[in-house]
Amino acid sequence: MKVAALKTLNEQIRLGKSRLFHGGFPGQQVGGFIDPPAVSGAKSMRGESEREGLGNITTSVSLVYVTTERSLATAFAAYWAKRHPGRGRGWLYRVELDDVDLVPDNDFPRGPFTCFQLPRARVAAILDRGVDPNDQRHAREIRRFVEHLG
Repeated sequence: MKVAALKTLNEQIRLGKSRLFHGGFPGQQVGGFIDPPAVSGAKSMRGESEREGLGNITTSVSLVYVTTERSLATAFAAYWAKRHPGRGRGWLYRVELDDVDLVPDNDFPRGPFTCFQLPRARVAAILDRGVDPNDQRHAREIRRFVEHLG
């Protein structure tokens, strides 16, 4: 993403004209923060990605990942329950920037996904308190995501 486009997106998000989403750990509250796995204790995707044989994975346990694509964030919320069996279903959040600017996710230097990494994200709204992990739409979205990484 070019610097000018990233600057414009940061402004649009701060003005509420564009949205950011995060899917995962249940139980966050509006106004609270989604912290990275190193702080929250949530399981990082890095190990699973490496076990799947995906190359060039830069996922960090010190960062939170967000996207402008609601369907992708919803798929990750669904996948959360499969990664953390017995701990409930993942939640879908609309998030806001804290006092930082977006940094493109190094795993996605090009489309079709628009993903970013942040030290943390503020919960602006809870959109779904229990995304169905058995909904095949979410599985298809995760497959599309993984195929793009491959």
